[in-house]
Amino acid sequence: MPFDGTDSRTATVAVIDRAIELLGPSGARWTQCEFTSDAGHHCILGALKRARFELKIKGDKSAKHIRNAIHVLADSTRPYAFPLSIMDFNDETGRKFGDIALVLAYARATAAGERPEVMRIGGNALYVAILSEIEPSHDSIAPDLKGKGGVQQNASPAFERNYG
Repeated sequence: MPFDGTDSRTATVAVIDRAIELLGPSGARWTQCEFTSDAGHHCILGALKRARFELKIKGDKSAKHIRNAIHVLADSTRPYAFPLSIMDFNDETGRKFGDIALVLAYARATAAGERPEVMRIGGNALYVAILSEIEPSHDSIAPDLKGKGGVQQNASPAFERNYG
């Protein structure tokens, strides 16, 4: 059933869910520096665009929730830098899919009206994502935390340096 934008929260969650599916649970179809590759891989913005097209959704606020998640999770690692755009965050050198998965999980939670769990470590924020909802057998979750919400272990060096 196509969305007409009347229920923004439902539409936004649907777009983020589909974007996560398009990228693949372990990032097998995620790419950097291009919206959509010839092989069908997408960056975050490419996945959002494709999800909107497939679901026939207009007027969702998924990008707003993703920008907020980047601000909360990633910008705390760079306190004196300009805020990262979605494109800059996706394409940053050394970025790993673990960072993308955390941001999308956080954005989905806020879009659904849920209160994401955020731990403060010093001045930095760390979102404790339940990645098992994205992929039940996600190997990057610490084994003792699997299914209980855990810190993802395959994050980029900046995340590891600040949160590891």
